[in-house]
Amino acid sequence: MPCLKHHSPRGRRFIVSDTAINTAVMVKGILKLLLRGLEGFLN
Repeated sequence: MPCLKHHSPRGRRFIVSDTAINTAVMVKGILKLLLRGLEGFLN
């Protein structure tokens, strides 16, 4: 579902599941990555 609480109606809306977010945070913790590194890893 779109996250309208943190983003205005204009622009890009993010549709991400809670499971995907939790998995990304776990990978970040295991590999000790910064957010920029995590973003590149996941892309």
